[in-house]
Amino acid sequence: MKQYNSANLNGFKPVNTTSVDYFWQFKKIREPKMKAVMLDAFRQRSYFYWPYERKSFVLNTEELATIYHFPGKVAETPTFGRVEAKKSEPPAGLPI
Repeated sequence: MKQYNSANLNGFKPVNTTSVDYFWQFKKIREPKMKAVMLDAFRQRSYFYWPYERKSFVLNTEELATIYHFPGKVAETPTFGRVEAKKSEPPAGLPI
């Protein structure tokens, strides 16, 4: 999500992670369970409903535009590389 961050505006960051900080937290048991819960929430589209609901936030127009307008020559981001398009002829056997 770093490609949507700006130096002078807000940014996005994950609220939950699937890592365990200490060895006594049963890493081999808890990490797969946390990943399964996050995958289940994604499949059911339930991130915005209980028990996954989060505090809502408001984006201004510039922040909202950075989500829907992918970077190009004007708005560059360090995480996206620019790929030039190639021109080619249509296939020879294409019915018209």
